Amino acid sequence: MTNECCACNASVLVTQKRIKCVKCQAQYHLECITSFGNKPIVTRGQWTCPNCHNNNRNNINKGPSPPLANTSKDNFDNHSDWLAAIRNEVKEVLSQTVSLELKSIREELTGLQSIKQSLEYLSSHFDSIKQELEEAKKEITSLKKDNYDLRQVLNSQNNTINNLEREIRATNLELHCVPEHRSENLVTTIEQIGRVINVPLTEGAISKCTRIAKINKETSRPRSVLVKFSNPLLRDSFLAGVIKFNKSNPDSKLNTSHLGISGDKKPVYISEHLTSTAKDIYAATRIFAKEKQYRFVWSRNVYIPSPLKCDVLEGYINNVEKIINEQSCTILIGDFNIPAIHWTYKEFNHKKLTPDNNSTVGALINDFMAVTNLSQHNGICNSYGKILDLVFSNCNNISTEYSSFSACPIDKYHPPLEINYETYCKDTLLSPSTMVKYKFISADYNIINAKLAELNWEQLFQNCVNVNEMTEIFYNEIRKVIERCIPKRSVRNKTFYPVWYSNSLIKRLAEKNKYRIRCKKYKNPLDEIEFKLLRDRFRELRGQNAWWKPWGAVCFKVT
Repeated sequence: MTNECCACNASVLVTQKRIKCVKCQAQYHLECITSFGNKPIVTRGQWTCPNCHNNNRNNINKGPSPPLANTSKDNFDNHSDWLAAIRNEVKEVLSQTVSLELKSIREELTGLQSIKQSLEYLSSHFDSIKQELEEAKKEITSLKKDNYDLRQVLNSQNNTINNLEREIRATNLELHCVPEHRSENLVTTIEQIGRVINVPLTEGAISKCTRIAKINKETSRPRSVLVKFSNPLLRDSFLAGVIKFNKSNPDSKLNTSHLGISGDKKPVYISEHLTSTAKDIYAATRIFAKEKQYRFVWSRNVYIPSPLKCDVLEGYINNVEKIINEQSCTILIGDFNIPAIHWTYKEFNHKKLTPDNNSTVGALINDFMAVTNLSQHNGICNSYGKILDLVFSNCNNISTEYSSFSACPIDKYHPPLEINYETYCKDTLLSPSTMVKYKFISADYNIINAKLAELNWEQLFQNCVNVNEMTEIFYNEIRKVIERCIPKRSVRNKTFYPVWYSNSLIKRLAEKNKYRIRCKKYKNPLDEIEFKLLRDRFRELRGQNAWWKPWGAVCFKVT
């Protein structure tokens, strides 16, 4: 079956109105089945063509009759012209409409292009801002790390300075409120005080005696007197004599009359020569005591009596936790005075102990150890089978033993302990006895300039990825030129120690000799114990620092 109209023999397009015979399936244009100007009244699915309609009406097979007998050929021709005119007009209208729509679309596309350019600019600007932000974050992180490192160094230096000042002032005392006179003799005054407190001073006992400047020059209070004794033991005896004298004479404590100064009696105060840090702590303590209206206050090491309260332990734990979080390795030693807690060794680990007490204090200590990653390493009981002295640490290479000697009489509650901490360190050995040095003053710099001018830096740097590689190549070439063009000379290293001696070993030797001299001079038992410890450490370190053992395990012992 063809797609041609059986009336006009023209093609039946999909876009045209058409109708099909339900019997013979012949196709017709809807306009061809009626005369020009008449509106067809047909129903799809029921219409039959004139040929089939005539066959049904006559019940005879007469062959196909000409379709649309009442329609003439001229009417069909006029109808085709009319359809062509309509088609042309529709095409023109569609063309104009499409042109207008395309024009508006082009304008919209032009606007989208400008939007695209704006988005690309914003995207590139955003990328640059993002890159700058990342660089700023890295720089901030680096600055924070540098700030933290500098703070650590500063704190370490402050602690070192404070320890040095405390050691320097170990033989000093301060006298306050001693009246000033033009022709005064401070040494005679100190000797007079010694006679009053029954601590006579021999010749040479006072190394130095002078007045120090006042902080506030407008005050009428006399300048303080600084006394430096020959050794700390004499200083402690003198201070203990003053305290004993004041306790024995509460109505007539040490005053100006005891110094032989006429006039009104004015009290004279004697104290230790504190460091600036200790003075700040003492001042803060007095201010706090005044605010709380405390009658007596002391600033010194604190002992917490038994039974230990949870709020006291919790405050201590909070303060210690701040310090532990800032340190990579921490050893916390002290008498915690918690006899109710029993310590047992961890499973598969016979160096660390855990509390097995279900009390509130035991749970608090257990939580504290878990949060700070600390372990208890002391399992040595006292005479009553209790462990009061606890050794907490977050290091694994630490052990506790019973000490065979003690610096003081052994207490039945606190046995002497020896804590061993082992760490590995690499010491810097001394320079060899003969060294080679460059004589830059004797070099021919014209030759050096010529050698540097011959170098093709572009060729050397062409394979470099970053500035660090370029810098390394640059310095390597400079070193080669120095090696070739700078004359050398041999220099002998003036040292009294073997080459395999390290700086830490020399420092330990000097410290040992210092205590050896003090031990011979003052006969102090504490100095003798310290000397023996330093001597053992020196011998151990000397055996480990041999030239064939540049790496060594250094064991520090605390008793």
